[in-house]
Amino acid sequence: ASRVAACMMEVPHRTITPLRWNGCSWCSVDLRAQQGLVADAPLSSEEFRLATLNILTDICPWPVRLAIASQARFEALVVEVARLDATVLGLNEVSQTSLQALLASEFVRANYYVTELPHNVNTTLNGPHGCVLFSKLPFEECYALEPFEGEHQQRSRKPVVGVVAFRGCRMAVCSMHTVAHQTPENMALRARQIGRAVTFLRSLDAQGHFVMGDLNMHYLAEDALIGANGLLDCWAETHFGRDGDGDPGFTFDALTNPMIPHYIPGETRRMRLDRILCCAGAAFTPARPCSFWGHAAVDRASDLYLSDHFGLVLDLVHSNQKFEGSADVRQALEANGRRKLDPNPFSAGRFVLALLCHSVWLARRAVGLA
Repeated sequence: ASRVAACMMEVPHRTITPLRWNGCSWCSVDLRAQQGLVADAPLSSEEFRLATLNILTDICPWPVRLAIASQARFEALVVEVARLDATVLGLNEVSQTSLQALLASEFVRANYYVTELPHNVNTTLNGPHGCVLFSKLPFEECYALEPFEGEHQQRSRKPVVGVVAFRGCRMAVCSMHTVAHQTPENMALRARQIGRAVTFLRSLDAQGHFVMGDLNMHYLAEDALIGANGLLDCWAETHFGRDGDGDPGFTFDALTNPMIPHYIPGETRRMRLDRILCCAGAAFTPARPCSFWGHAAVDRASDLYLSDHFGLVLDLVHSNQKFEGSADVRQALEANGRRKLDPNPFSAGRFVLALLCHSVWLARRAVGLA
């Protein structure tokens, strides 16, 4: 108990209050009364569906807003969330506008507990956007991790942690959005952010500990932090092993998501920025390979997608055999971790040249011709 208390003390955090629709409004839920409760509508499946998506904020300059058409995207997001039907869903870059759209959904109101409201009752949306958890199961514990000194960008992207009970076991899930950009300095900061989230999760009494979200792992060498933290990468475990299909799992892909170069002219990178990571030894194992969701075009004619990221979804089952991962996958990720840092092909010069051509497309979009 003393070790657990010490771990919790070394990671700045605070308890937050989840919310539930009562038929008239979103109301606070007493965490103490949640212990041992089951979902209002009992889950019919033996599987636990875990999902994450960076939904792309609408808080951006006018040319970007023109390219990403957020109202149409958020309307489509509401439909996709209902179609996905996740047990626990973590969203990144949630703004007041997108959260309003989600919380107005009849499906969300009927099915989910949430960790935040548009007027920021839990102060996890202190900036333009933040992380929000949605759970069909009652939260037994709920926390926001506070930034360390110097992590100014994280003041508006606080990791959010929820603990739920499923099939007699407790699962702790952290939705997080680490610092962006492909630089060695930010790579080191991301490792620190993920490490402290894992430290906090391990301090919680649970039989499964998951970190998911836009972890912004731009470099292949960042895979080193997976083994260093005793983690399993759920996409890698279900695709990179001896029997896997080898799908690289690019969640940010300028080649297959044409909306990306429309709002970041000159962008060509393909990266596995988003992850679902699991502390080794969980009592939950994948029922099938981790897959994408929210990756279809909202409007193909205008190159509009739900986000600049593709979402990840993982179906889990309770297992008496602990999830320890594959030696083949571990070796592959360790080999990635020894690689030299990939050069960043994106540059100011490329952006300016691409913008000159892109301005024609923006003008056409502004008058409804693109």
